[in-house]
Amino acid sequence: DAALDTFLARATPSGVLQVDEIPVFVARRVLEEAAERTRAEQGTETGGILIGRLWRDSSAAEIFAEVTAQIPAVHASGTNVKLTFTPQVWTAADAALRLRRKGEIYLGYWHSHPVREWCKDKACTPQAQKTCSLGKDFFSADDEAVMRAAFPRAYSIAVVANDTAFTDLTFSMFGNREGIKQPRGFYVLEEKTNAAK
Repeated sequence: DAALDTFLARATPSGVLQVDEIPVFVARRVLEEAAERTRAEQGTETGGILIGRLWRDSSAAEIFAEVTAQIPAVHASGTNVKLTFTPQVWTAADAALRLRRKGEIYLGYWHSHPVREWCKDKACTPQAQKTCSLGKDFFSADDEAVMRAAFPRAYSIAVVANDTAFTDLTFSMFGNREGIKQPRGFYVLEEKTNAAK
């Protein structure tokens, strides 16, 4: 059990939030780690497993998710257009969950889209890149297949790190709602301050 209001008080909305979606809070540190890995692997897709907790606010009759960490998929196989999770990725993720001993569960996964590399391969102009549908909120058939196979639950989510040439790195979230390809909103959660602990 947890109070939804205490999470909302230290969160910033991102994307379009819908009232009928389960609220999802992603620790800012998780997004920073994903951004760091994306930049380090520039031109190649990279990713990780998102873990955290499901909370229930009894007074508001609401269930919400908190992404507390990401487990880098260091054993994944990536190219500039695809990321494949190998059996070693799942073995490492299971081991990390056991070692953490924080009652966390798999909530979903994240991966990067090296859009700047795709645009370079196609010799797209900067203007064309700004209006290209691949630059933001793009979820491929391969992405959808991973979601359906590994993260089929109603609360499961996928985060895409969009690495484009015309803007800073951005994040898009997808979930199991109206088809997986529809982007959804989420909250970026700040760390607790000493006063809030």
